[in-house]
Amino acid sequence: MYRNLAKSDDDAAEFGPSYELLAVVTSTVRVRELLGSGDYGNHFVAFTDGSCAPHSATSADGPGGWGTIIFGARGERWELRGSIDHTTSNRAEVCGMLAALACVPEEAHLGVQSDSRYLVDHVRAGCRANDNDDLWREVRELLVAKGVRVSASWVPGHNGHRHNERVDALASAGLRRVAPRFALAGQR
Repeated sequence: MYRNLAKSDDDAAEFGPSYELLAVVTSTVRVRELLGSGDYGNHFVAFTDGSCAPHSATSADGPGGWGTIIFGARGERWELRGSIDHTTSNRAEVCGMLAALACVPEEAHLGVQSDSRYLVDHVRAGCRANDNDDLWREVRELLVAKGVRVSASWVPGHNGHRHNERVDALASAGLRRVAPRFALAGQR
């Protein structure tokens, strides 16, 4: 399961589903805690994306990144991104969804929007796959443990969709391991 491995309350928290993945959340501090503490309703939408270099769905030769934007029922928005070593594009896609699942509260409904047919098809098939079974097992365990219902819809990639373009940029930043930038209230 996703476990919080953060060493401090800094502006980034490390967490991962298993020993080979440590992702750095580079946006909202303690996103899961913040989501759990507010009255956001039970419906969330997450745009997710994954990226790797060189781009490959099957060969884990290089680094990868994932991005997630979570929208709450009342218009709240949280952005997350992370980095992964030695991954495939498909694994990076699943990691983006895992991050969203880890953040939403128990008993929530999560509607995942992705340009990855791999991700959407496997969510629609009950989150089962012959490949990347370790990550899909994490997804299934998290769904059961939290009582989260998930659905998935495909959106065309690189087609000007505002949220999909933004989540693509987050995944690319995760891939490049871009340092997080934070703006404090009242500062530019």
